[in-house]
Amino acid sequence: MFRMIPFQSACATAPRNDVNRLFRDFFGESFAEMSPATSGWGPAIDVIENEDAILVRADLPGVDPKAVTISIEDGVLTLSGEKETVEEERKDAYRLERRHGSFSRSVALPDTVDADQTEASSENGVLTVRIPKREETKPRKIDVKVN
Repeated sequence: MFRMIPFQSACATAPRNDVNRLFRDFFGESFAEMSPATSGWGPAIDVIENEDAILVRADLPGVDPKAVTISIEDGVLTLSGEKETVEEERKDAYRLERRHGSFSRSVALPDTVDADQTEASSENGVLTVRIPKREETKPRKIDVKVN
């Protein structure tokens, strides 16, 4: 029912991943992590469907919720934003594994949702987007009349 739309990053192609793996194996993890070629990232997300809505939860620790853009266009939900880099931390770092920079994740939504009623909230670094289903598409119980 759902189709994940892959996020684009600087290392999205298989040959580049192979080269990155070689550099990481030879020079160590810290070299690969500090390389500009690996700077693209996307938050981990869950897409959950219940009777009333579609819920999309994204792990965004350290990202200001006000810096996140949420849009729905042509049946595709897109979360985008940027996680700021603290430059003072970078110059004296021994190891950098936390991702920084721009991100974008997209999920194709089913036709059953009411995009105009979308709500979003953030708690403890987790963004939750709730897209309710249209009333006419929700399951309903039909009682049997007894004569």
